[in-house]
Amino acid sequence: MVRFNLLIIATVAISPIATASVWPLPKEQSLGTQVAWLDSRVKFKVNYGPAGNSHTYKYARDTLTSRITRRKTSKKGLAETRIDAAIDRVKTFLYNDNLVPWMFNRKGTDWQPRYDKKTAITIKTVSVTQTDAEPDNSKDEPIDESYTLTIDKINDREAKVEIVGKTSVGVLHGLTSLSQLFYADDTPKKNIYTPYLPVSIEDSPRFPHRGLNLDVARSFYPVNKIKSLIDVLSWNKMNTLHIHITESQSWPLEIKSMPDLAAKGAYTKDQIYSIRDINDIYSYAALRGIKIIMEIDMPGHTASIAYSRPELIANFNRQPWVGYCAQPPCGQFKLDSPAVDKFIEDLFDDLLPRLKASGAGYFHAGGDEYNSNSAQFDETVGSNESSIVVPKLNRFVNKVHQEILDAGFTPIAWEEMVLEYPLTLDPRVIIQAWIDNESVKKVVDKGHRVIFGNYKNWYLDCGFGFWLDVTPQNFNQLAPAFTDYCSPMKNWKAIYYYDALDGIPEDKLHLVLGGEVHMWSEQVDGQILDARVWPRASAAAEVLWSWNRDESGEYRTQLSVTPRLALMRERMVARGVQASLVTQGWCLQNPGDCQY
Repeated sequence: MVRFNLLIIATVAISPIATASVWPLPKEQSLGTQVAWLDSRVKFKVNYGPAGNSHTYKYARDTLTSRITRRKTSKKGLAETRIDAAIDRVKTFLYNDNLVPWMFNRKGTDWQPRYDKKTAITIKTVSVTQTDAEPDNSKDEPIDESYTLTIDKINDREAKVEIVGKTSVGVLHGLTSLSQLFYADDTPKKNIYTPYLPVSIEDSPRFPHRGLNLDVARSFYPVNKIKSLIDVLSWNKMNTLHIHITESQSWPLEIKSMPDLAAKGAYTKDQIYSIRDINDIYSYAALRGIKIIMEIDMPGHTASIAYSRPELIANFNRQPWVGYCAQPPCGQFKLDSPAVDKFIEDLFDDLLPRLKASGAGYFHAGGDEYNSNSAQFDETVGSNESSIVVPKLNRFVNKVHQEILDAGFTPIAWEEMVLEYPLTLDPRVIIQAWIDNESVKKVVDKGHRVIFGNYKNWYLDCGFGFWLDVTPQNFNQLAPAFTDYCSPMKNWKAIYYYDALDGIPEDKLHLVLGGEVHMWSEQVDGQILDARVWPRASAAAEVLWSWNRDESGEYRTQLSVTPRLALMRERMVARGVQASLVTQGWCLQNPGDCQY
């Protein structure tokens, strides 16, 4: 057997298909070298937590339909529905991925098993068990996402699968790992097999917060594209989609009590997220173990509100804009305005109860890139002097956070609110650091919990060029490269080998909740989202799940990571994701021969 523990992987120059399959790399796994074939009518036997009973699914590969013996209860809860839906998805992956792993084996070798009915070891049953009662996902505390997965022989001709998780999310992760252990042969029947019998996996994540931040305001993403992104996040065992839903450029979010916000603030009437859309996204994510964190950025990045409520916004679309905002159009909330306070109260009274009913527990209030130069044009401030701006900013931000806390949410704020100005915030507020590693250290030194992901390593939009039109007087300064502020592009290696814990003392590590990669949308929309995000975000997923170093503290070698990431990319492509290439096929077929 080839054995793995946390961050240890075999470095012997053998075919990667024989060494590891599951992405992200599990905490502990042991993989054998025997072949087991998946029966065409595999049965899933499900045992829910203490409050539930059990039932059996019988799947026929030829029709991919199910005959289900339902529990005799009137209504299933989220945990049961989540497990049932995950089983439906996984059986589809098992039979439909049809991943023939030719590129992960040396050319000319007889690497593929051949199905022989007389001698085949067949997997006929998958036992799925949730052991504990489902926790309240809306609480500000991590849930247990651990699971165990075993595949072992019952006798010389039959094997079985057992997946056990304390929560439905743990069970979901176990089912996800199961779907990654199987391949198809290259015969017309596409027989499904695993080459790893017996399998033993004990797994749990290093960080409770593992996410991606998607800007849906600068570019609008259709709901089905967001759902597709949620699917792929779940395959990578990420658990958070942070939706940056409003911006200076557009307000695409429907607020029932304020219809003009979206009607006048969105790009077009067809680029608005309705109340039904938001409910749909939250429900879809919940079934896949993904929590949605909505962000309405404030007090900066609020210019789009001026299209419907100009009296609330200071310095709207000032030109030339440089010096007054991070990018056009300028415009930010007036800091000490009773009308702004009332607007925010009404906004939250409409929005937050609906999000709470969807199971949300966090709300992001933004706070990045507030520009004090614009404050001098805010009649409630009238100055850009810190001694005047900071107290008013402190009042505004703390009022916003208190509204969020009173609604039962944990607020999240960008790092500027405690590091640049700085403000005195409620200790319950989570800070999102985006500038550098030093920011992470400064945040935990102040006692706040932190989410990492700096622009130097984890911004997925970087390196695609300067998107603003360049005037003749600035042309020579930027020509001929026209690079953006965060160039170069962050390839998967820059993402994978980012160490956000560098310099964090041991007694502060508990304050580091995890991280997010960021997909800002100045130059991205739904047409190219897949290729910009995947598989680079998969690299972040493994860092957040099982870290990027081995037990000795050394970085994992690229020889051990590249083929596994490439395999994950092939699985995503098999499921319709337009993910970018990791490396060329020849290098995968000849491991070790493409090193520099």
